[in-house]
Amino acid sequence: MKKNTKRGFRDFRYLECSAFADYLHEMSLKGWHFTSWKFGLIFEKGEPEDIVYAVEVFSKGRENDSQPGKDAEEYAEYCEAAGWQLIDGRRRFCIFRRVQDDAVPIVTEEERFQNVKKAEIRHFLDRSAGFALLAGLDWLQFFTINFDRWVFSQTWLLLLAGLTFMCLFYLLQLGGLFVWSRRAKRELESRGSIYYGQRKSVRAANEIWTLVIMGLLIYCAGDIMSRDSIIMLIIAVMIVFGVRIVMIYMRPSWEAQIAVWTLIPYCFIIIFVAGIVSDVIQMEEGDYDFSDVPLVQSDYREMGGERKLPRNV
Repeated sequence: MKKNTKRGFRDFRYLECSAFADYLHEMSLKGWHFTSWKFGLIFEKGEPEDIVYAVEVFSKGRENDSQPGKDAEEYAEYCEAAGWQLIDGRRRFCIFRRVQDDAVPIVTEEERFQNVKKAEIRHFLDRSAGFALLAGLDWLQFFTINFDRWVFSQTWLLLLAGLTFMCLFYLLQLGGLFVWSRRAKRELESRGSIYYGQRKSVRAANEIWTLVIMGLLIYCAGDIMSRDSIIMLIIAVMIVFGVRIVMIYMRPSWEAQIAVWTLIPYCFIIIFVAGIVSDVIQMEEGDYDFSDVPLVQSDYREMGGERKLPRNV
């Protein structure tokens, strides 16, 4: 029995919204029609149709929106009157299907250009801010409290070099975004429209370097953290990653997302305090393992007799 649904995990940037719409159109020609965006793009099997899609960047959307918000729904009512039906959306993307042959464009080419440019810049800043902050903190430690230890560590020097290269790579992308904006503006003035095609090389480079930096961070953690701390860190990362996956699948509202991410730090604090209390109880009951502790209180004993101090010669 053939499946009637299909899930796709294609990822598109805001600069690729035209390519995104073309991808959905090609799938409809094969008989796979886009129905929702829930942990991937969901397609339902049907008869091949020549469906025209429009993927627009909604300026009032948020980067963490897992579904169209209230503003997007109000925007969809306006678009439906113009002949476009909102199917689904995520982040600042809104995916429309043309339902009238005489449908007018949802936005002007100038408005679309401004929406795409602003959304791409915001996404770039959100993505690069974390690496820039991490690189700044590591360089600050390198020149202050950790210089004598890190300067002789190839791992930490490699991490610093990787973070620095990542920041330079982001600066290069920012320059590329500025160049694209200038060229797109000229193209808009000369041709009256812009095609927002795919940019696979830039996205692949981002993903590769992100994985490299994360791997170096985990490896370097072994130099400054105990085994138990590393295990706790891995568990915390897995919890956050798991919550993120569940939220992508369940698609809660923006308010619910804020509530969840607000509660998670308190859960970690409770786990941390529970671990400390457990250690204290074990120490009081005599079940705590002191094999890794060089000296404990029982190693000290009072010396009898007089203690003579050595004379200076």
